[in-house]
Amino acid sequence: MLRAGPAAPGQQLLAPAILFLASAAFVIWRNSQVAVLVDIAYPLNTATRIALGDVPYAQFPLVLPPLEFLAQAALIKAFGPHYLVEIAYAAILGGLATAVTYWIVQRLLRGHGTWPLLPAVLTLPLIPLGIYAIYPHPFYDPDTCLVILAGIALVLAAREWRNPMGWFFSGALLAVPIFVKQTFGGVFLVLMVLALAADAWANPSNRRALRWLSAGLVVTLAFEIAVLQIVAGIDNYLRWTWTFALTGR
Repeated sequence: MLRAGPAAPGQQLLAPAILFLASAAFVIWRNSQVAVLVDIAYPLNTATRIALGDVPYAQFPLVLPPLEFLAQAALIKAFGPHYLVEIAYAAILGGLATAVTYWIVQRLLRGHGTWPLLPAVLTLPLIPLGIYAIYPHPFYDPDTCLVILAGIALVLAAREWRNPMGWFFSGALLAVPIFVKQTFGGVFLVLMVLALAADAWANPSNRRALRWLSAGLVVTLAFEIAVLQIVAGIDNYLRWTWTFALTGR
């Protein structure tokens, strides 16, 4: 069996860089093959209202968490309502998702004596099947996938660093997906906490790491809830994103 030897830093960055560029290029190509679909209207119209000063949940209904719309509103404020900006956004995030997935696969296979190029080969299908490869316009579902991948990657990195701050920021990042898309962002949060708690129960040496991760998670959730309360009112937020959304609209 082929075994991976140590690689220089430049070689370690080569595969994820190529995967990033290939995925981004595919998203750009996809945008040349599709029209401006009606699906893009909802996030961008909502983001435009926010960019103009309207407050979601308090001044107009919104059945989804705010982070996707705030990101688009920030782009509109910074660059104006240009479609090329949205293409660049989708291309960059699509490339990042593929590169982060490569990093995760590489870490999971490390130490198993696998072929050095196996992580890249396993990640190749994400070039035509990545988060923005099918629907190439900014949307909350793909962005939630990217934040989830980043959360998994940071947890894996924290296991290597064995640094309290690494675990703290890992917990902080786990609290983000639920404020991009509440459904599978919430499921991801619950499953990750359960998995890490089970690991800490089976391995007492990991319990300190779990405490630091829990601290980061609680602090970030408290901050997000406090901001929502100040800006829009937590009761308004829960009414639209949970009570109303769960009724099936």
